[in-house]
Amino acid sequence: MTSIPSITKINKMIKDRGYLSAALDGTLRPSVYLLEDDTIVTASLNLNYLLPATTQDESFNVSHASVISCLVKEDQRKPDQYDPNLAKNPSSYVSDYDMDFETIQERFTPYRLNNGIIVSVKPVLARVDKTTVYNSVGEPIYLVSVTPVLKSNARNAQSLTDE
Repeated sequence: MTSIPSITKINKMIKDRGYLSAALDGTLRPSVYLLEDDTIVTASLNLNYLLPATTQDESFNVSHASVISCLVKEDQRKPDQYDPNLAKNPSSYVSDYDMDFETIQERFTPYRLNNGIIVSVKPVLARVDKTTVYNSVGEPIYLVSVTPVLKSNARNAQSLTDE
């Protein structure tokens, strides 16, 4: 049986492959928005890694996962409207395009890269479309676009990759 490598060895392998992996360095701080229909949207980003881009000298590809919650008023929930077939493709059933929203708060969440640099990321809501489709608990499904905004304590992009 092959032995399982330690997390230290795995982290070194990741770094040797050119990735700058990220670990949460504090508390996850979601951005919060209020939609025109009084739905509260919270958005967080989990920063997976940065990878130097091959096309521009001072640019990075950012791998992240968005975590979005749309919290509706109780009278907007319609559990009897759930249709698993419609829920597979909600983009075909948009009723409200590019909804208006107010920014309640946008906050940076710090991550420590595997080279010690601190990078902070915040999700910025770009667009929200509401559909006529409902999830299994009766909440309307929203299509949400979030853009990651990054800042770092490095002086420039090159210093992110320097040892």
